[in-house]
Amino acid sequence: MNPKFVVKTTINAECQKEASEGLTTKATKILSIVITGFLVILFAVAVWQYIAFPENRNLFFVVIPFFALVYVAYLKFYAPKTQLRRWEESIARTFGTNCLHVQTEFYDLILSQIVEESGSEDEEGYSALKEFKETKNLFLLRGKGKTWFFLAKDGFTVGDPDSFRTFINSLIQK
Repeated sequence: MNPKFVVKTTINAECQKEASEGLTTKATKILSIVITGFLVILFAVAVWQYIAFPENRNLFFVVIPFFALVYVAYLKFYAPKTQLRRWEESIARTFGTNCLHVQTEFYDLILSQIVEESGSEDEEGYSALKEFKETKNLFLLRGKGKTWFFLAKDGFTVGDPDSFRTFINSLIQK
């Protein structure tokens, strides 16, 4: 049986970052901006209040939003880099490389993904596919639970990205 589509994908830290950004919803991004804006305003008002009324108890109201802003900055800029570094280190410890090479094949009723470094194979019926997302360089398919399949748009050896997009959209919208 010949596959309808075959996609070779290299999953590295850059790919993980793109997928993570692509899976962040617009609502989450907007909420993050709103919360950050609120904290900046709260911090500015607290600083103004402390300058206008320099009492120690007012200093407390400066410190709390300051640390909240530091934490938000940590979550935005440092935490994702740390997570990606840890992912790379984990892959390097397990497989001796900083990236994984996967081949995903789409047949009539199932998809099959093989990780070259381990030889492991994961099969998923199309009925288990719950979500389809697209980023600049990737197609992302969510299977059972929190399982995501990453497919490089430039990795098609059988089929092409446009016909694949049509194929997957017809399956997931059923």
